[in-house]
Amino acid sequence: MLDTTITGLLTSQERLMRNKLVQPLPEDIATRINLVRDIVIDLTDSLDTQKDCWDAWKKVNKSLSYLSAKHTMLEVQEQE
Repeated sequence: MLDTTITGLLTSQERLMRNKLVQPLPEDIATRINLVRDIVIDLTDSLDTQKDCWDAWKKVNKSLSYLSAKHTMLEVQEQE
């Protein structure tokens, strides 16, 4: 359900970019976490305007909200 929600927020161009970003993704979760961290750092270093920074913040923040919701859902499942 949550995956459909976040996917629904992406335009077709964003979905295409997402699919081409790193293919195939590493299987190891720790490696994938580090990859995301490094991409966010690289993105941040490349931002030159307040508008670009604000746009990036809004989209990254939405993704982190999705991660937080997933965490809450798994936490509740584990408590049951």
